[in-house]
Amino acid sequence: MPDQFDHALTLEMLISGVLRFFTNPLALLLVLAVLGLLLIGFLGSRGQNKTQRPYRGGGYRPYTRRKPKFHYSTDESWLNQPFRPGSDLPPPGSDQTKSTAFIEAIEQTEFKKKRIMHPEEFKLFCAVERVLKTKRGYRTFAQVSLGEVLTTKGRSEVSDLAFRAINSKRCDLLVIDGRGFPALAIEYQGGGHYNQGTTMRDAQKREALRRAGVPLLEVTPDYTADWLASEINRLTAPAAAAA
Repeated sequence: MPDQFDHALTLEMLISGVLRFFTNPLALLLVLAVLGLLLIGFLGSRGQNKTQRPYRGGGYRPYTRRKPKFHYSTDESWLNQPFRPGSDLPPPGSDQTKSTAFIEAIEQTEFKKKRIMHPEEFKLFCAVERVLKTKRGYRTFAQVSLGEVLTTKGRSEVSDLAFRAINSKRCDLLVIDGRGFPALAIEYQGGGHYNQGTTMRDAQKREALRRAGVPLLEVTPDYTADWLASEINRLTAPAAAAA
């Protein structure tokens, strides 16, 4: 019985002391300050663990979020579906996927051959070949892309734009010399040649050829064989080529 009385008295004294402590403003401020410091330290340690990772040999390294790996789709079920002209091709993927799509389209499409030149241009082509038989090493080609026979000196934004302007344009006939260099470009000015679009394209081709030092011979439907031979020989002569 005395022990229980002593324990109750001790507990009462402890509670009374705690209440007196917290009723003191200075003591309350001290407790709040200690709790604030503990909270700051706890949050700081969490931030350090998030922004730094320990090296195996000691110390810390900055934390970087790992990027998720990109997974290519392996779904090729569309390959078994029949191709319909005008339908959308599969979404762009790897080169292999696109190549497979192209093969599928080609295998299910009927192709037919067509003339490389109009009949009037082919007639001119044959006439040019007859003239070149007397000029050793000279050959003529049809529908030649200017991007294959002209290039720019140096690289710049302007020169890249200029090359793109002429890259896909073609000359009707191209005469090459014995070393394979372009010696003469020939344009047939037929009936469908004179409109705003072709005039602008011809101006671009004409200027590019001029700046590359390649003569341009423009032939109208009323040309004669003698006139054609004279002009080809004149423009491909060594003096003209050097100029």
